[in-house]
Amino acid sequence: MEFGSEVYMQELMQRVNSDPVFRDLRKTGRDATYTLHLEREPENGVEADLRVGFAVVDGKISEVWTGEDRATQFTDLIFSGKYGVWVDMLRDRLRFTDALLARKLTLRGETDEIYGPTVWMSPGPLFGMSLTAATERIVEIARSIPTEFHGNYASQSARH
Repeated sequence: MEFGSEVYMQELMQRVNSDPVFRDLRKTGRDATYTLHLEREPENGVEADLRVGFAVVDGKISEVWTGEDRATQFTDLIFSGKYGVWVDMLRDRLRFTDALLARKLTLRGETDEIYGPTVWMSPGPLFGMSLTAATERIVEIARSIPTEFHGNYASQSARH
């Protein structure tokens, strides 16, 4: 499946929603939307930016989209990085958390929902920690999808 396509995102939603580990990780009571900006790399044959996203409601992905950012009444987070960074994560050469810490990915949006004092002082699991674990799980699940990459990354495509 073509990375970043509607078919790819639908398949990701189906796999994530049927994963019991993800469901357990998302028992935070918080809903959010996540948009991923896959930044173009003309030097590697990736000529256009790609945007994909999904909403997590009640511990499940309720919808997916491609081609645009989408703001909702939930916490809206936007992760941005070069196309090759996303390939490295899907090829298990880079963890999502490590990409954030190394600033290979940037985070924008309602970050006070993650870092704000009311979250850190509230009972139960910390949102930041559960967000990271749940996000890492989504990446693990995405690795199992047969993925066709663009440009010079096509040689790294996985066909299961």
